[in-house]
Amino acid sequence: MHGIGRYAHLLINHFLRAGRDDEFFLLHNREPLKQLFPEGAPVHHVKISSPPLSINEQTELPKMLRIIGPDIFHAPSIAVSIFKVCRTVITIHDMIPFVLEGRHKPKNILYRHLVLYRAVHSADAILVDSKHTGKDVLELLQLEPGNLHVIPLGVDEIFFREVDEERMKGLRSRYRLEAPYFFTVVTPKPHKNALFIVRAFEKFAEKVKDALLVIGGLPGNDLREVVRISPAVARIRIVDYISDEDLPLFYRGALIFLFASLYEGFGLPPLEAMASGTPVITSNSTSLPEVAGDCGLYFDAANPDELVQAMIKLYDDRPLREDMSARGKSRAEAFTWERCAEMTYRIYERVAGLR
Repeated sequence: MHGIGRYAHLLINHFLRAGRDDEFFLLHNREPLKQLFPEGAPVHHVKISSPPLSINEQTELPKMLRIIGPDIFHAPSIAVSIFKVCRTVITIHDMIPFVLEGRHKPKNILYRHLVLYRAVHSADAILVDSKHTGKDVLELLQLEPGNLHVIPLGVDEIFFREVDEERMKGLRSRYRLEAPYFFTVVTPKPHKNALFIVRAFEKFAEKVKDALLVIGGLPGNDLREVVRISPAVARIRIVDYISDEDLPLFYRGALIFLFASLYEGFGLPPLEAMASGTPVITSNSTSLPEVAGDCGLYFDAANPDELVQAMIKLYDDRPLREDMSARGKSRAEAFTWERCAEMTYRIYERVAGLR
């Protein structure tokens, strides 16, 4: 489970940990993952048939809310209805569909103007993960700033834990990680800029002879083809699926984490790397400097030579890596799901008139 589902799951579990006397109704269009919540928790699963961002959602969602009769409806994404039936909080994680992926697509333009604009302006509170996303929301949806609240996401506590050395040895053996490696996580989405990292690594590999590149996440077919014919193919490892158990090992075992995204509403991967004690080299795009602060090395995502220079600089400078590791881990400790849940709950109380 990733993205919006993970966000909702972690929020609810941290609300439950706080011991408040609340009842939650989780609306979804897939089979419920009841095992994600403690047994006996006051979490009710409500199945709806409409897919997100569909026409049917516009009628089914408000109908279901009328049946449930909640004090507050929290939409954890832009999948919302224009029909407001109760106090409403909306989380907008990013504006990528309207900034990058489909600025001129008719369906995106229509959804932004006919649905999201109306829903946002009638909502009681809008939550965003970063100041940069907030800026985009204010500009694109013409929203008044007083109704918008920046609540940073948290990093899972599993990334702070020490890892078992035997498991780390097993991981290195399984994926042939016989040399120091750079690690990155990607998806096929163009804004993740995965090909950029491969091209930069090829230039790096001409100058440094013993380092590897490990690509995890969801590598697309275009990326696979580029790697297949790359002059550095023998030093690149593609890992198709990384389990939640192995992900901290990949971060912790990496010499350096790379991230070349062109747009992030928040940017959890660099934060997860920092929590793991791994130095981060990231693009200076959108919200990423908000997350990494002065604990990362930055580059222009349109200039691969800048990334290569940063890779060589950090690869050759062990004291700098150790300093960035310590400072990054300390900064990551400020981004917790407890804090995210507490700030979100305060908004609930304010919306419900309890503050």
